[in-house]
Amino acid sequence: MSKKSRKQRERKRKTQKEEEKAQPKKYKPEELKEKENNRHVRNDSLNYLVLWKENHEVWKFKKSRQVFLFKNMYNVEKVPTKHFKILKKYIKAMQGQQKEKILEEALAIIEKPQEKIVFDDIEKSQIDQCDTSVEKQKMQEQLLQSKLKRAEKIAKCLSKE
Repeated sequence: MSKKSRKQRERKRKTQKEEEKAQPKKYKPEELKEKENNRHVRNDSLNYLVLWKENHEVWKFKKSRQVFLFKNMYNVEKVPTKHFKILKKYIKAMQGQQKEKILEEALAIIEKPQEKIVFDDIEKSQIDQCDTSVEKQKMQEQLLQSKLKRAEKIAKCLSKE
């Protein structure tokens, strides 16, 4: 094999990768269904939270909605800022051990953010979409800081009691 053909193959692979990045990802039907379900779960959970705040008489406890909210409370994409404010009030009004677990988790994140904060698929794709390693680092730091701020707010909210 000549060096020229190797270089040509490398160039071809590089252009193919660039073309793949430029095109939107094609999802399999199962992945599309799962994505749609995730969107519904997110919307239902956020509506559950708003209903708790605005119409407490009609509101009904749903463990699955609560689990989604607690798993994703540090994620800005899944729990937007206006809903996060309601979520803090919801957590503060809670009773039982779950409240203590949330406080412990928030304090653990504050103590060791690099170890405790995990990025989900959406956040990883945001980081991967950045072109340079410097931009990727900035995006990662930005996401880390937003999660850290949320953990601090939750800890502050729960430690006031």
